[in-house]
Amino acid sequence: MFVQRLISVLERLDEIHEQLSGLADRKREALVRNDAQEVSAATAKENQLIKTVEELLAEKKETTNAFFRSRGFQPVREITVTELSRLVTDPGVKEALLAARDRLTATAEKLKRKNELNQQLLEQSLGFINYSLDVLIGPDDEPMYHNPLNQPKAGMQRTGYFDSKA
Repeated sequence: MFVQRLISVLERLDEIHEQLSGLADRKREALVRNDAQEVSAATAKENQLIKTVEELLAEKKETTNAFFRSRGFQPVREITVTELSRLVTDPGVKEALLAARDRLTATAEKLKRKNELNQQLLEQSLGFINYSLDVLIGPDDEPMYHNPLNQPKAGMQRTGYFDSKA
């Protein structure tokens, strides 16, 4: 009973990770198109799904602990699915449990790679924006603090096309 419930939780986690993977693709396309609203919408949906993942992980932990308590053990740390599978005696159930774990692991790895690519795209976009700003208004050579005794009498000139202090 507990193992079937755990398999169900792992399958739902896999489904959520597949949805997150689809959102990662959506975000990548939006980043390439420079569509900030689409990126924001995809991120909001991701946040909702992440809350669901957190709930499912809590249910997984609860189910795993209940399984061990039913066997007379009191877990003192978080138990992995592999460790739990060692106590499952039914070969069909054990195989289903390990297959669900493997599918979830593969989906999570795929999602991780997509998120790393999106992170690189974001960093490149921010680098381009900073470069564009430096070209337009010039680098800010003025320090944040000016010693009143060392201030020049004439104002410092910026080298960019626009006066950003106007």
